[in-house]
Amino acid sequence: SPGWGGSGGREAIKVSFRIMGSFSSCLQTLENERALVLTVVHVAPVDKENTGAISTGYAVGDKVVLAALQTVRGLEPLTWRYKERVRKEWPATYKFQVSRRSWASSAVSGGRTQRCLVQIASSPDQRTQENCQIDVADASDVATYAHRFNVHQRQASDDRVPSVTVCVPVVCQVTESDLPAIIPTGTHCTVAACPLMDRDTIVTKFVTDGCDDYQEVPQAFFHYAAFSSGGKEFACDLQGLVDDNSDNVILLDPVMLRASMPLAEIVSGAVLPTKSQPKGKSFKGPSQHCFNELHPHCGDMCRSFDPQRRTATNRLGMCGIPTCGL
Repeated sequence: SPGWGGSGGREAIKVSFRIMGSFSSCLQTLENERALVLTVVHVAPVDKENTGAISTGYAVGDKVVLAALQTVRGLEPLTWRYKERVRKEWPATYKFQVSRRSWASSAVSGGRTQRCLVQIASSPDQRTQENCQIDVADASDVATYAHRFNVHQRQASDDRVPSVTVCVPVVCQVTESDLPAIIPTGTHCTVAACPLMDRDTIVTKFVTDGCDDYQEVPQAFFHYAAFSSGGKEFACDLQGLVDDNSDNVILLDPVMLRASMPLAEIVSGAVLPTKSQPKGKSFKGPSQHCFNELHPHCGDMCRSFDPQRRTATNRLGMCGIPTCGL
């Protein structure tokens, strides 16, 4: 079975694999002229008015060539969700329990090149289209909340305020691979456009476990999503980049923590290995405890929509009526 290694910069990755019943190791670089050829098999519905989404612009059936897969040390925070200590605190679902590997890449399709984030499940058994579609659905849902948040902030302030956007991926299937020992044909992965992605990219954790450095924009967005859903959905593990020129927040691979998990998520969680099943988890779903842990205090942006911080104590929706959820 493939092993993963390597660290820092744009480096070769050490790959361990079985040959003739024995384990051997080799160094295999992922920076080839053409690492992978992909076919897009699933995209989220496109809403051109959505100010919270960064889209690839791809459609089902499009061919995408990844010119290289670059191992960037700054992407390592994307894996922190899967550390054993952290996994025990969250539900036994695909998004919280199945680790994935991330690379920066240049994607070429239709004569257009764009920087992107490529993510593939570490376990070959988990590299399914169904799992990847969960990634797309979560990012798309968070982007919808981001759009509403952006509109609200523009209406609530006379000054320009930073926006929140989400890199919404597409699901692709590998049709040609120059890296068959690592990523064979048939593998499903996600590709998300990220204009700021380069070798110096450093992912920041904004809202993860309550121990993050407080940054008002992502913290206010977390509060807004919980508030506007009536406490039924939390946009969790908010992580990504801040545009130095505009202070806009760009989110990568967020997770939706829902009061009722979709069937696909429940099934994904049910098939996890026993050692991956969290015990005594703290955050089974959206709750007052979870809200207060992840969002310990409010800033001025929060007060523009929930001045009394009622989300922390009531299921209060946008209409102002408890338990409504609108």
